[in-house]
Amino acid sequence: MTFATNLEVDNSILRGPQNRYIESEVILLENENRGRKFGQAPETGGGWLSFTAMFGHWHIHKNGNFTIEIKSGDIASISGTFYPETCPETEIGYAVFQSFKSQSIAYNTESRTRRYAYENLILTTLTTSIVPDSAHSQRFAKRISALYKKTYKPLLKTKIGCSIATSSRKHFYE
Repeated sequence: MTFATNLEVDNSILRGPQNRYIESEVILLENENRGRKFGQAPETGGGWLSFTAMFGHWHIHKNGNFTIEIKSGDIASISGTFYPETCPETEIGYAVFQSFKSQSIAYNTESRTRRYAYENLILTTLTTSIVPDSAHSQRFAKRISALYKKTYKPLLKTKIGCSIATSSRKHFYE
């Protein structure tokens, strides 16, 4: 059990981590192209660790990643807030299954998650990581009005250094 609330957006429901999502999310988190952004590599079994960490994050912080379930019942992505001890600010992030890319799922669920963070968690800024060699990541940051803040070295097992950008409550409501 988590403290997660359910949120709705368009054709999706954002839910906290649940046992029934283990298999789908471990596959997503261990995907070579997506899992490394979460600090996990397929060969480490890190998808399981990342998934179980979601439960702990909700338990400790009362917020975290949501599983994005489209109304048909399929799992499309994860999106949520993340505030590990190694980060100076709360980060908002997402990962989308390849078969659901380019359907505005990331944007719609990330926007709903940001609204939840600003209105319910009373946060004033959120950060997002921009993967340097990912045009999609850079476009997404621009779409959510995130402004470049700094570049940092990887904190976890990933070898990807990322730029960090900040979006503010003020820009969200403009």
